[in-house]
Amino acid sequence: MVICPGGGYHDLATDWEGTLAAQWFNRHHVAAFVLQYRHGAEHGFPQPIDDGRRAMRRVRYHAAQYGLDPRRIGIMGFSAGGLVAATVSAHFAADTAISHDAIGKV
Repeated sequence: MVICPGGGYHDLATDWEGTLAAQWFNRHHVAAFVLQYRHGAEHGFPQPIDDGRRAMRRVRYHAAQYGLDPRRIGIMGFSAGGLVAATVSAHFAADTAISHDAIGKV
């Protein structure tokens, strides 16, 4: 599970909306990755979304190394991170991704 913390795009609540959520998933035998996406005035749309897409592709690319099924990778988020997760889930066409390397082509 890729977890996108909230923070209103000006900060990231990585403790309670990242690490604690990841620990909950781990206790239930689910691998979890906390995304630290770009945020702040200098990193507007679509940079946080691009970071979410890249994170999904990175986890899928390394799935065998992590012992995961690349077809069973999820994404979730809180508040602003929820918008990142929803946008990544709804707008997943290959032409929306940064695809300059092997991970980007996943």
